[in-house]
Amino acid sequence: MVTDPSGAALAGANVRLLDENNSVIAQTTTESNGQYTFSGVSVGNYRLEVERQGFQKNMISGHQRHAGAGRINSILNCGWDRVQKL
Repeated sequence: MVTDPSGAALAGANVRLLDENNSVIAQTTTESNGQYTFSGVSVGNYRLEVERQGFQKNMISGHQRHAGAGRINSILNCGWDRVQKL
């Protein structure tokens, strides 16, 4: 789920999933409730990039995808880009 600092859902945010070689594995846009999904993602290590006009880009690195699991929430703030390590 993608939200703003107040917890309000952000629709229309661009969400990209990248592998360790910085290749885009999947990309989507958040729905009106801030939710997004990727299907068919293999087990491995990934980085998530989330951005929306008017907000800073959020990069979450070090996400390890396990079989049958995988939810990453992101909060977009105004200001500079942020890199978050998991």
